Amino acid sequence: MNAPSQSKPSAILVGGLIALGVIASLVTALATSDGPSANPDSVSYLRMAAGLDPIEHPLGHFPPGYPLALRGLHGLGSGWIGAGRWLGISLAGLNAVLAGLVSWRIFRSNGWAFATAIALASATTLAPLNVGLFSEPLFFTLIFAWLLLIDATRSALLVVCGIVAAASFLVRFAGVSLLLASVALLWSTPRRLLLFAAGAAPPLLFWALTRPISAEVESRPLVWHPPPPHALAVGVARTTEWISGETGTFWSGCLILIVAVFLLWRAWQSANSRRLAVVAGCYVIVLALTMTLFYAQTPLDPRLLAPVQVLVLVSAPVVSHIRPRRFAIGGGCAVVALNIFATWGALRPCSCHAMSGGH
Repeated sequence: MNAPSQSKPSAILVGGLIALGVIASLVTALATSDGPSANPDSVSYLRMAAGLDPIEHPLGHFPPGYPLALRGLHGLGSGWIGAGRWLGISLAGLNAVLAGLVSWRIFRSNGWAFATAIALASATTLAPLNVGLFSEPLFFTLIFAWLLLIDATRSALLVVCGIVAAASFLVRFAGVSLLLASVALLWSTPRRLLLFAAGAAPPLLFWALTRPISAEVESRPLVWHPPPPHALAVGVARTTEWISGETGTFWSGCLILIVAVFLLWRAWQSANSRRLAVVAGCYVIVLALTMTLFYAQTPLDPRLLAPVQVLVLVSAPVVSHIRPRRFAIGGGCAVVALNIFATWGALRPCSCHAMSGGH
């Protein structure tokens, strides 16, 4: 373990994380050699990137961040689908590097930094997101950037942190959880909170004044409609995919969630790692409010819970403070090994059909 006084990661750690990131990107490139995977969300994203109204969803259902990223890569010469593929390839490596750096920043351990990066790159429900036209990988990138910046003392970095948090909202509306977590963490230091707000306010205000929106989205009422128990039970059971890649039983899902809550609770107890628990809690609150008050059709699936899984993975080093540590660390190594084995079979080349209209 690094000395607590070390303020920067070692060259060996950075080099190792970059090498791991390159491997993750290469694996993603091979897995998408026949084209990335897609679903109706992807079609809407691609049409938005091309300046067309979505077909599968009403206008305003999705924020513009991910389509803007696709448009930027398209402007560099990539096709629309190719832009999504290369964005996923790039983010697969970048997120592995950032996960390791976040772990090192919080826990000051080279070993745990490598383990966290490997766990993120090999997780059975996270790695497949990189091979599709999905906004989650970009959202993870912004979460990691926020985690690195939220404890900054320099004014410029706090402004950048505000911009990052606003960008997360413009990529996925659930990014409001980063804004709420920032307010919670910075409330006791008004100057830092004002600097954060100075970065977050302009992009959010610009979006609010210029966003296109359909009457269907604008007129959605806030109605109490909690998810049916069966849907919640299926969602809990599917959390076993975090480890095995397969849907298990309701009770096995409960066990996974108990472990996740325990890790985040331990993270909350330390000032260095508290940000992980705060943003995870805010995300769960936003998710619960969305499902019960705003959008009843939101499925409780691994994609929706993926940000929680990411934060739990980064929180895993708290087990190093648990006695006996050998059992806790051994269990963590077993989970990483199982993830690699399960993900190897889950990542397979897949094709993406061309958009209607030739875009």
